Amino acid sequence: MPAKMISLDAGDAQLLSFLNFSSGLTDAAEQASGRHGLTPWLCQDAYLDALEPGQKLRVRSAFARERLQDEQQALHLSALNDAFEARELRALVIKGAALARQVYPQLGLRAKGDLDLWTPYPQLKAVRALLLDLGYRSIPCNFGRFSQPEQSYIGHDRRNPVKIDLHWEVSSRPLLAQSFAFESIWQSAVEFGFGSLIRAPSLTNALLIAVIHRIGHHREDARWVWLKDIDLIWRSLSLEQQRFSYESAKARGVFALLNEALASTTAVFETPVSAIARQDKQAPELSALLLNPHTSALWIDFKSMGWIDFMRLCAEHAFPPNQFMQHRFGAHPYWLRSWFHAKRWLGAKHI
Repeated sequence: MPAKMISLDAGDAQLLSFLNFSSGLTDAAEQASGRHGLTPWLCQDAYLDALEPGQKLRVRSAFARERLQDEQQALHLSALNDAFEARELRALVIKGAALARQVYPQLGLRAKGDLDLWTPYPQLKAVRALLLDLGYRSIPCNFGRFSQPEQSYIGHDRRNPVKIDLHWEVSSRPLLAQSFAFESIWQSAVEFGFGSLIRAPSLTNALLIAVIHRIGHHREDARWVWLKDIDLIWRSLSLEQQRFSYESAKARGVFALLNEALASTTAVFETPVSAIARQDKQAPELSALLLNPHTSALWIDFKSMGWIDFMRLCAEHAFPPNQFMQHRFGAHPYWLRSWFHAKRWLGAKHI
């Protein structure tokens, strides 16, 4: 499958040339590295030696910010694990915060924003209460059981606050969430320095989670940092693990998404995808429709859900939580809520 999600503007082309050590880092390429979340990645000797003094300073500053965030997140994860043990709760750290420790050469090289925690839905109420008890503050956002299965919290450190995105599904696309149940990922999850109840997915599962995150959440965004995640995970897998990843992708219905992701990483980072790993073609999958940005995501949701759950999904899109409405439109009496819902429907590109 062709690499559909690759940006090809002038800055990207110049950045690609720099990454392949065939040119210097132009101003446009430096801007592209920031846009793609790769500036900290350039803080390695092989790249630093090719930078101008001002560029080195900016790259090192980006690296230092990410390194500090890694250290802050580590403090929060250690405290969270102790609290989780006390209440017999579990969570998986997914995406950047975990991968920064699992596959990147050193801390600070992976650009990241939030600390993503994934907890099983039956424990969601207890985990929310725990975060509030620990001093985290919930951030008003539009979330629901199906429509946007995550809620944001901010830590109490004012100088270097840590923002947590608490997930109860791994994807906001029901089709993908159904294929990646928490318990199935927890079975092979690994400890990575924070205790037995705050774990990270195994690398084969982390690969597929990185693949579905890129397509399921960011269909029109092509940041290369997500491709770098996939590239580094793939390089860390044995040939047997690579084969297993393909078999798992088939079983979970995301074979086409994995193929496209690896084609894209190969185009940017020359990922060594072997002929053995590129196995036979698979029958068409519903998830493959996500590769076409013109296909309605809501239509794909409809195709993958029962009528009752789909109607609940639509209701969640149309009527977000009270906290979100008060935050967006200011404090207002409940009897005015219908007016603000209508205003939101008319003004939003997508609800």
